[in-house]
Amino acid sequence: MRIVLLFCCVLAIPAADAATCTMPSAALRATACSNCITRKVAAPARRPTAPAPVRLALTLTQTANRMEVLADSCFDDPVAGHDAQLYLALTENSLNSDVTAGENARRALHHDHVVRQLAGPLDPHHASQRFSLQPGWKAADLGVTAFVLDARGATLQALAMPGCP
Repeated sequence: MRIVLLFCCVLAIPAADAATCTMPSAALRATACSNCITRKVAAPARRPTAPAPVRLALTLTQTANRMEVLADSCFDDPVAGHDAQLYLALTENSLNSDVTAGENARRALHHDHVVRQLAGPLDPHHASQRFSLQPGWKAADLGVTAFVLDARGATLQALAMPGCP
C-alpha cells in the first residue's frame, strides 16, 4: 500500500479500495484504506502567516516489518536549500505506562507521538529512508513526522502523517 502526503494539504492513496481527500481549513479527514479507520486531525486556529519557504512531499509505503519513506522538497529560495537539513521520525501513538513510584504512582500514563526511530540529517531535496518495525509496535498507531531545518536550526516546514498497516 502506498500513501502520499503533498505539502500537508493533499492525501492520495492510489489503490483500488482507497479514497482521496483534501484538507479543508478546519480538519483533515482521510480514509486511508479498507484496513484503516477514518482519522480526523483538527487544525489549530492560527493567525495568517506567510507561506512556508519550502514545499515538502512525503510518500509512505508500509508493510508488516518496515516503513519506507520518500521525501522531496522544493525551496522558494534555492540558496536556502543548500544549508537545510531534513529529519524523519517514526512515531507511535496510544502507548501506556504504569507508574510504580513517585508522584504518579499507581497511575497509568498515556503517550502519543513517541519517537521510535529518528533519521537525519538527510538531503532535504530528495531522501529515502527505510525504518525497520519491531515486534510489539502497533502498526495501526505508527506514523512519520518530517521536518526541514535551516542552517540556524529554525523550522522551515514540518508535517506528520499516519501510516497504514
